Order: sequence, then C-alpha cells, then structure tokens
Amino acid sequence: MTKSRRKKTKPNRGKVNLPPTTLLRGKLDLLWENLAPFENNQETLAQELNNLVKNIKPSFFIPVMVKAYIASSPKSQTILRRILPSWLNRGDYLETLAQLVVNYEFEEIEQKIAMSWLETEGTDVSALIKAQPNTFYRAYLYEDDFGSQGVLALFWYSNPKRNRVRGINFLIDYNPPWLGAVKDIMYFPSRSPKDAVHEFIDFWNVMQGEEEAMMPLEPSFAKTKILSSLLCNRRENIRLPRDLITCGEEFRRNVLTLPDEEETPGFTIEDFEALTTQGKTPESMMDFEQNVGRKILLDSGEEAIMLSPGISFYEEE
Repeated sequence: MTKSRRKKTKPNRGKVNLPPTTLLRGKLDLLWENLAPFENNQETLAQELNNLVKNIKPSFFIPVMVKAYIASSPKSQTILRRILPSWLNRGDYLETLAQLVVNYEFEEIEQKIAMSWLETEGTDVSALIKAQPNTFYRAYLYEDDFGSQGVLALFWYSNPKRNRVRGINFLIDYNPPWLGAVKDIMYFPSRSPKDAVHEFIDFWNVMQGEEEAMMPLEPSFAKTKILSSLLCNRRENIRLPRDLITCGEEFRRNVLTLPDEEETPGFTIEDFEALTTQGKTPESMMDFEQNVGRKILLDSGEEAIMLSPGISFYEEE
C-alpha cells in the first residue's frame, strides 16, 4: 500500500501584496508630473485615469486623488482643474465625492478642492453644507470682572467617528482700540475629547482657580458671542488675526453652522473673507501694545494708556 503524497508548496517570501491604493498615489504623482502631452488630448488622460482606478472603490481612490492633486505643480493643477471634475462626473463619482464632503472625510484644504470640483459640475454645495452633521462638542467662556478681556474656547468633532476634536480659543479684548473685537486666537490641535478638555480647560481652571474658571456654554450662545465680536472687528476696522484667517474653512464648517438664537447677528462666510484683507492688522496693534503701551477704559469712560516697562513720556536729562 502506497502512501499518498501531498505536493508541498513553498511559501513565496519575496512577493508582497500591496493594496491598490498604496500603488495608486505613486502612479498619480508620476502621471501628473508632466501633463503637457495631455493638455490638448483630454480623452487620453481620462483613459489613463480609468485604467489607474480600475477595481478600486471611489471612496478609496478619490481621497488619494485629492491629495495627489494638492502635491502636484501649479501648472499641472491648472490642467487638472479643467479635466478632473468632468471625468468624475462622467464616471458617476460625484455622488461619492459629495458624500465624502458631507462626512468630513477631508482636511480643510482638501475640502475646499473637493467642493470646487463639485461646484464646477453644477452641484449645490450650500445644500451639502446644510446636510453635514452638527460637529459641536463643547464651548467654554471666561470674562474678567473688570470687563477688560474674555476668552472663549470652542471644540468640535473633527472626524466621522467623533473620537477626535479640534478647536479655537478666541481672545476678546474690550479695551480700546479693540472694543470687543477678536484680538487673537489659539488653535487647538487634534486630541481625544477627554484629553482636549483636560489639557486646555481643566488646566486653566486649576491654574486660575475656581473664581476664574471657564464656564460651559450652549452652542447658540457661543456662536452669538463669536459673531458679535467679529462684527466689532468690522466696526473698529480691525482685520482678522492671521491664525484665524488660515482656519477659514473650519470656521465656516464649525462656527457658522452652529444653531442661532434670537440675538445671533447675521454674519456670512463672505463677511469673514472681507475681514481677511480689510483693516489694521491685529499683529501690528499688539506689537504697539507690547513695545509702547496699551489703552484702557476708565470708569469715567475716558481712555488712558498704560506704558510698557521701560517706556516714559519724559526724556532723560
């Protein structure tokens, strides 16, 4: 009786099965490195793209494509802006792109690009914005007893799983020449919700004490407070802080979409954008305060100036 022999197969240790999306980014970078041959032959480029994304789900290849677009040269981007939106439309990929936008699957700059592609093909982006889920996590406020300054911290969920948050800390100055304007901001980087509150709020409360603790706010009141301060920026002809300007998309997504209350002033993303270029820069105004002196408002309503250390109105003899 003979024993049956099994054919032994040697494991292929040299072969690595990489997911298609891993290879896709490199292929896109290589293809988009020189798009000059496709500038007048868009159908050929469209076919190249079809071949690259074959057997890859749109929800996987579209984010890779957006990142590759950002990394490409300005000249390549000019060509791609004329081709990619229509290619996405013809491939029935716009619905997936829109859903990625609604679900906050993109970073800020990626979101802008994705929405511009959708707008190019006639999608109502404002409807997508309304369809986005509420991102609000928490808001806190502290204002000193002298009516001098206030700090408002706003946190929002930054991913679809809602296990990460980001935020902005608004510094509001009620002294002249600010008179209620947003003076500066601090951007809170991504943290777990618990860590964000512990690191940025609990730490403040421990250091400042119970009397100066930051108090929680309702989202509608937080929105009213922020927008009212930005209207002070406009009234006093003060430009937005530089760091806030760079957060424009996150401001639109996470502040303007908060619920209104009866006192919430009207303020649009166009108003925000106007304040990015108009008025005195808060950085130059703060530089004056640090190196010369800062104004305060007395109980009588008159203004006084507190000179910085080492500054005197009198010349040395």
